[in-house]
Amino acid sequence: MTEENETLNSSNEQETSLEESTSVSDTTSEGEENTEDLGALREQNKKLFARAKKAEAMLKVNKTEVKEEPKPEKSSVEDVFIINSLGLSQEEYNELTEFAERKKISKLEASKHPFMTSFLKTVREEKATAQATSVGSSRKGVPRMTDESIVEDFQRGKMPDSKEGWQRLAEAEIALKKKASKRG
Repeated sequence: MTEENETLNSSNEQETSLEESTSVSDTTSEGEENTEDLGALREQNKKLFARAKKAEAMLKVNKTEVKEEPKPEKSSVEDVFIINSLGLSQEEYNELTEFAERKKISKLEASKHPFMTSFLKTVREEKATAQATSVGSSRKGVPRMTDESIVEDFQRGKMPDSKEGWQRLAEAEIALKKKASKRG
């Protein structure tokens, strides 16, 4: 990047010197019109040069090394053993891994650490309690819509959103036509 800036700086200096040498001959022949153009060009050149310097300074200040993102570890035999033997969920496994990395011990040692065994026990008790309290409020079955309401919804523009919905719509229309033919 610095090489590019040096190249730009030298080319800007060459352009400036060329402009000055050509401007002397031009200004004597064409008058004040070229001096205004020359002044504007010099002004623009100064702004561009200042901008390039500022960008270079910002690069030096903000220069950061590109860090490689840690690659996810491949599951090792030890990891699979720990997950299966302890029956860990993904969240519990992540906590175990994080604890092992902080303590700089193996995951197997971390799984036997008193803190982790206590933590895992607490988490499982909380899950069991949450599951037990949610059992009482189980969802009741959704009432089946009548054939008439399905057809009316379709006629209002509400389209079925699944293959089963379209199937149900077709069955409802057939059932309504059968009812109408029996009456008439």
